[in-house]
Amino acid sequence: MALEVEGRKAALVVVDVQNKFYTVSEGLYGSVNRHIGEMNRALDLFHESGSPVVLICYDPMNSNTSD
Repeated sequence: MALEVEGRKAALVVVDVQNKFYTVSEGLYGSVNRHIGEMNRALDLFHESGSPVVLICYDPMNSNTSD
């Protein structure tokens, strides 16, 4: 059964989870790893429920937009 929020079907949108946007210092590394674990649990929950998951990855090298 799809997940619902306030009676509406829910979708999970994950935006730009890429290693190239952070530097690996010990404090940041631990924070990123903690959040990745939480994201993985959310992804599992949505996949298991049959709810939509949208992954968005911005790659400026392959973009048709200018900065």
